[in-house]
Amino acid sequence: MFLKIQSKKYLISEIASISDISFSDFEQKAVEFIKDWQNGKEMFELSTSGTTGNPTLIKFTRKQMQLSAEMTAKAFQLEKGQTILVCLNTDFVAGKMMLVRALHLGMNIILEEPSSNPLLHSKDNIHFTALVPLQLEAILNNKISAQKANQLNTILVGGAPISSRLEEKVKHLTNNIFHTYAMTETLSHVAVRKLNNNKQSTYNVLDGVKIQQDDRGCLIVESPVNFGEKIITNDNVQIISENEFIWLGRIDNVINSGGIKIHIEALESKIEPFFVHQKSNSSFFVDAISDAVLGQKIVICIENKSFLVEELNDFFKKNLSKYEIPKEIYFVNSFHRTPTGKILRKETLKHIV
Repeated sequence: MFLKIQSKKYLISEIASISDISFSDFEQKAVEFIKDWQNGKEMFELSTSGTTGNPTLIKFTRKQMQLSAEMTAKAFQLEKGQTILVCLNTDFVAGKMMLVRALHLGMNIILEEPSSNPLLHSKDNIHFTALVPLQLEAILNNKISAQKANQLNTILVGGAPISSRLEEKVKHLTNNIFHTYAMTETLSHVAVRKLNNNKQSTYNVLDGVKIQQDDRGCLIVESPVNFGEKIITNDNVQIISENEFIWLGRIDNVINSGGIKIHIEALESKIEPFFVHQKSNSSFFVDAISDAVLGQKIVICIENKSFLVEELNDFFKKNLSKYEIPKEIYFVNSFHRTPTGKILRKETLKHIV
């Protein structure tokens, strides 16, 4: 069992003696966590992403983290001796739990500085990794890294919604790609959706996870990791069975424009085909700003303009109702995002409106 950093391998059993001044902050933090784990530390803190508010710290026990790792191992047939790639910020749950899975299950670790394309220079035989959508998109836009991605057995994608454009690219891969439903409160994913090879529209919960809805139609999750505690979310869902659901969007992502309620995610899914047809790499999001007449008016923000505005307006007229058509179009060079890649809508709007 080894840890590979900057092309150099270290035995996990000798991790306590590792001290290298050439390590980056990311690498040093990962090494310190591994040392803590090897020394039997019993309590750990994880930060929420800060998408819907200020990041907060949540404490978890070693036992909870081990339970989560075992649930993932069962879902994706992870075994001792396999190699995983850790290329996400380990301050947050997705990156931290990759380390835990490897340490608890006896897997080898390839530690790669988080970047848009962590596979570009990789020469390792990797079995399992977790990425954010921005990383997967960059990987698939490069022929060399796309081929490497297809050689991985399993890739988990999470931290942000996946565009239909990315889903179109993913479906051609022959390995196993899953979109995860996850949160810090449940120590990573509690449900997954297959993106290729018998693609699914529904999320299937992991063994031991129970789901239900509250009066708002939002998901309530019970996971073995939380020892029976019910986690109430703001995710509006359609429950298909006791084991599967369809994610509809955030209940707090509703625009009230002139008395008409518009669900942001539903509107974005109607607009997404324009970018797919244009073969555009632009990202976008829909939101609202205050309006004296309507209360709220719909706006669209687009990252990296790569098409004619006239074509977009024509698409709106043909495919959206008059209530859904954005009243303003904003173009920016880059969005504000969380470390996990989620777009910070309000923060981005604040700097352009």
